[in-house]
Amino acid sequence: MRLALTLLFIGLMQTMIMAQNPLSGTVLNASSGVPMEGVKVMDKSSLQSTLTDQDGHFTLDGLPVGKVTLVFSKENVLDATEMTVMLPQGGTNIGNFSANAYSDPDETQTITLEDLNSSDENSDDGGNYSQLSAGRDPFLNAVRYGVGGRRFRIRGMDSENRLDYLNGMPINKMHDGRTDFYDFGGLNDVLRRQDVDFGLSPGIFSFGNTLGSWSMDTRASSQRKQNRISYAVSNRSYQQRIMGVMSTGLQPNGLAFTISASRRWGKQGYVKGTYYENTSYFLSVDKKVNKKHLFNITVLGSPGKRGRSGVTVEEVREIAGNNFYNPKWGYQQGKIRNAEVDNNHQPIVTFRHDWGMGPNTKLTTTFGYQFGRSGRTRLNWQQASDPRPDYYHHLPSVIQDSSLQVRVTDYLKQHPEAMQLDWAAMYNANYNSFGTVENANGVAGNTVSGKKARYFVEESRIDNLEHSFNTVLEHSFSDRFGLNAGFTYRHANVHYFNTVDDLLGADFVYDVDKYNISYSDPLSYQSDVNIPNKVAKEGDIIGYDYVARLKKANLWGQLKYQGKWID
Repeated sequence: MRLALTLLFIGLMQTMIMAQNPLSGTVLNASSGVPMEGVKVMDKSSLQSTLTDQDGHFTLDGLPVGKVTLVFSKENVLDATEMTVMLPQGGTNIGNFSANAYSDPDETQTITLEDLNSSDENSDDGGNYSQLSAGRDPFLNAVRYGVGGRRFRIRGMDSENRLDYLNGMPINKMHDGRTDFYDFGGLNDVLRRQDVDFGLSPGIFSFGNTLGSWSMDTRASSQRKQNRISYAVSNRSYQQRIMGVMSTGLQPNGLAFTISASRRWGKQGYVKGTYYENTSYFLSVDKKVNKKHLFNITVLGSPGKRGRSGVTVEEVREIAGNNFYNPKWGYQQGKIRNAEVDNNHQPIVTFRHDWGMGPNTKLTTTFGYQFGRSGRTRLNWQQASDPRPDYYHHLPSVIQDSSLQVRVTDYLKQHPEAMQLDWAAMYNANYNSFGTVENANGVAGNTVSGKKARYFVEESRIDNLEHSFNTVLEHSFSDRFGLNAGFTYRHANVHYFNTVDDLLGADFVYDVDKYNISYSDPLSYQSDVNIPNKVAKEGDIIGYDYVARLKKANLWGQLKYQGKWID
């Protein structure tokens, strides 16, 4: 009798202790910040679960002290998302959990208005990592909206310190290691299935890197079944966006299709002189042959142009009376024209095969192909004064006479157009510039005469052609012990060159080094000694022209163990 009472007392005490360890929190929609009702929150070990209330709150009682892995999910709204916390004696509140949720599943062919931020316009900085993975890590969630838009970098590192994948294809550029988010901008609805591994934790498709790894799954069979059209307005990088997606889900015949397209545009961004034009497209087709084999092909691209803004010195901002002063633009025949424009289009094609080799073994193989252009225009000049309005020689501070300095400052404040590029003056300079090039293009006796460009717009290009092959084997020995191994091979031809984009009314550009043209040795100032005295028209290559050929192969493997107290 005493033993029975003792055991009953111990059992009651354990129950009371466990009941005193509540784990609570609030689930919010990562996009809108609105509490999410009806989200299932489950402890992965005990399978104990609960649903969030109308305020997004939840509480789980009776969990043991230590490491707890929570799984958040809601059918057709939120994919299963894990979060690991340490539960102390007495319980804890994890605060807000931001979930990357889909829209309401009953919302078909609807128009929604939203005020967007411009986080998806950042092309390659490490700050995007905090944006992409926020909501799954409390620290990143805290900085997402606070400082993420200010190019926040985790540990001061950029995206080359993180490994990024699309359907298993590496998408970090081989020539600089960065991921160009322009390549798939505007395709939000089909890029929701993401897996983020932080720090040196093992990744799905790789050994990992200093900042971890990030992978997107765009297979049609992984997309939720939907027909959706959305419309959005913004006052930042672009003003309007329309986006549509149609996804069939996996059909009885084993086929699945997903099609998406979007258009983002704005004649005037928040910073004057900037503009945005972008059209994105996406197609994914799956074929499930049987329970073991699934094939996928995905094609996507995001061609776009964007007028840029630039930094300047404090003196110019004070004269302009505007911290958002942009020196990159000027009026041409009454219309704003920006001298620095990004023009990018680098489509991606992936072929993926998923092979279920056994109940605990899977082989994923992906072949990827990417090609296209990445360019940025800018002003150049020869035997002419610097046309930049914020060039220090054009500023009042270089004037020695104090009274004249004041008058110039007042004039600039009263005539803000004088603080911008003078396109008319550059055209006039070219109209009045007549020149002759002898032995043009390296041909003896070939004389070319005409309007020789003093000012022109050039475009710096990086045209990329990459092939990638990646195969990964996953095997689970048990619920806690597994093996990942893989082989990756990549090859890239990267073409770096400069072209004439606009002659600004001139007939040709004399392709020489303007800083060496006064030297007596004629070869010292030639841009191309194989074609001396080169005369270039619009579209011709000038300055530099070379190709970098890169090859890289990786063979890796890792054993994973996930225990109660140690991973």
